[in-house]
Amino acid sequence: MKQAKKLLACAIIASTVVLPGCVTNPAKEKIKAYQQGMVFEDTLSIGNHELPLPEGKWTYVGSQFHISDRNRPFGIVSLIKSDGKVLTDALLVMSALDQGGTAGYWSSSFCERRDLLYKEVRTNVEGKKQDCWGINYFVTARTQKTGSAARKTLEYIKKHRLEMPSFAVYSQHRLTEYGNFVEYQHATNPEYYSNVEPVPASSWLSSEWHVDRYYRDPQKVQYVDRVKRQAQKLHEKLKLGFAVN
Repeated sequence: MKQAKKLLACAIIASTVVLPGCVTNPAKEKIKAYQQGMVFEDTLSIGNHELPLPEGKWTYVGSQFHISDRNRPFGIVSLIKSDGKVLTDALLVMSALDQGGTAGYWSSSFCERRDLLYKEVRTNVEGKKQDCWGINYFVTARTQKTGSAARKTLEYIKKHRLEMPSFAVYSQHRLTEYGNFVEYQHATNPEYYSNVEPVPASSWLSSEWHVDRYYRDPQKVQYVDRVKRQAQKLHEKLKLGFAVN
């Protein structure tokens, strides 16, 4: 009854007064409607964008929302791909859930790093247009994280008994313009897609995939080149979906 009265009050005075709780964000509501286990192909709708997905069937596993230090709402969506037994790919996509506004976005610290395996930076200016991407690697986490998207992803992997690699190579993409933002990370399993030897337990800095060492192994160089070609094509498709000129 209380909820019905609240909706009625919103409907009656929506044309003149904005009541707390009366305004909903359509982009956020669309993400909240996604159910774990839903399968996506070709594109993913997030924020104000219809973004391309890498080839294959992607399973939605979780999402989360937060407000930035500039008071902007963001949504984060996590998807994975597997062969039924092994986790082969993972996607983490973050988008602004509003459009317009008077503030730009912080620049990408990722695109400014000097320890990436590869990067292309067209522009990366604080508060203005940003268009950049790069390739790096990480040691996969097997413990619970604070972010709900990460937690739901690990829970899904455990529930479905998917074999998770100890290591991943990923491309990360940043596109912004005034009042618009997308960050997109595509991680891949090199042990699944190539003949690269399994990575022994190590820290990120001591890994044989570090930019100062990976080039010594032709298999690793070949794999990074493979990810580079895929990322270049993906970035151009992302720009079309984002409409950055």
